Amino acid sequence: MLSSRYLHLHEALGLGPMWLKRGTVVLPAESEPAGVVEAVEAAALPQFQKQAAAPENTVAKPVQQAARPTPHEPAAPRRVAPTAPISGAHAATLASLGLKTLRQKEWEAEAEAAAQQAVPAEPQPDPDNTVARHKQRLSETVRPAKLMIVSICPSPEDNIAGRLFSGKVGELLDNMLAAIGMNMQQSHPTSWLDATEFNPNPDAAKLARALPRIRAELELAEPHAVLFLGQFFAAPEQAEIMDELCGNLPVFTVPHPARLLRHPQQKAEAWAELKRLREALK
Repeated sequence: MLSSRYLHLHEALGLGPMWLKRGTVVLPAESEPAGVVEAVEAAALPQFQKQAAAPENTVAKPVQQAARPTPHEPAAPRRVAPTAPISGAHAATLASLGLKTLRQKEWEAEAEAAAQQAVPAEPQPDPDNTVARHKQRLSETVRPAKLMIVSICPSPEDNIAGRLFSGKVGELLDNMLAAIGMNMQQSHPTSWLDATEFNPNPDAAKLARALPRIRAELELAEPHAVLFLGQFFAAPEQAEIMDELCGNLPVFTVPHPARLLRHPQQKAEAWAELKRLREALK
């Protein structure tokens, strides 16, 4: 037999439903002896107190552990994940956005530095290579002349002889001048390049470097016209620097006497130009 008060107490304690055997007789509460009821309640009360206290202890314990910091324990260093290499797809995305990877910037900086090293520095102007300086040095040797005769450079024979238009070349030039009523004493013979190295086809840089000196000679000689000798001066690309030298002076060009000695058939061409020179000198 089982008292109904025990069932009510079991339910009040939150112990869930009580499973009874089939055929169990439940007595009403008023018919059960007082001693039995008190014994059941006394036996159930400690268990209820134990179950009710357990949740409080389990909750308080972790709170106490969390509130108790470890004294003098240094903070763990922050770990920085290594930078992953930029993939090809990532680089393509950056390029589409107009951005550059760090490696691309390094490559561009290296290429720019290499390009700057490859470009030769522009030559500094020579303070001695001016028209004024050359005029000071040449004022005692260059005299006024009616005609200025210019070749591109001294020939090997001229370097040996120590003067321009030596040998048969000089003889032919004298005859050419005589044909128009001129002679060498009325002329100022010179060469654009005054170096001893034979260089009949100098580049533009060498021509420009020699320009101040030959310009000084022209200003000192004060000629009425300039006669250029050689096919070099007949080339169209030399017209600009020849104009820079001569300005408004009349300019004439004939084959070099050395060439006329090798190609006599060109003397007719030279004679036609010399006649125009003669008219300009009148």
